[in-house]
Amino acid sequence: MIPGADAAGAAAPTVVPLAAWRRAHGIAPPIRAARPEESAALTTLCLRAKASLGVSEDLMRLWVPVLTLPAEAIAAGRVLVAAETALLGVAAHGPPVDGLAELTLLCVDPAATARGVGTALLGAVVARLRAQGVRRMTILAERGIAGFYRRMGAVPTGFAPSPAIPGRMLPSLLLELR
Repeated sequence: MIPGADAAGAAAPTVVPLAAWRRAHGIAPPIRAARPEESAALTTLCLRAKASLGVSEDLMRLWVPVLTLPAEAIAAGRVLVAAETALLGVAAHGPPVDGLAELTLLCVDPAATARGVGTALLGAVVARLRAQGVRRMTILAERGIAGFYRRMGAVPTGFAPSPAIPGRMLPSLLLELR
């Protein structure tokens, strides 16, 4: 018998893991609701993502409370994850008020950047909020990340105080959820 062939001599099909197939074909990973037991792992993912932007160790300490995902936000269904065999990214939004919600967090593991993970997560948050009747979403972004949100259709609205670093202003954007 020929290695890699069946009893009739036909070549056995090659098995490619789904995650590898998705990457090869430019298909974003599945998005699902986060689970409360993932809170610590998601916080670690967010800290890795922030550190990959070149944030100093001293400033990273200030970001820890902001990037810590509380289990109650996860339990309320306001946190989504992109996951294949591992967690690749996370997005969270605040509770909607009068047709407006805030994107409170969107982090992609540095090993998964430029693979459509952030786009897929943002799209899932938008779809979820739209289904709840939300028509606009505010976003506070790092300067280096604001361009991503502009490419997704968000428009700059000015600057707002950083939630972590006193005296630092960050770009503020508004996304119409059409």
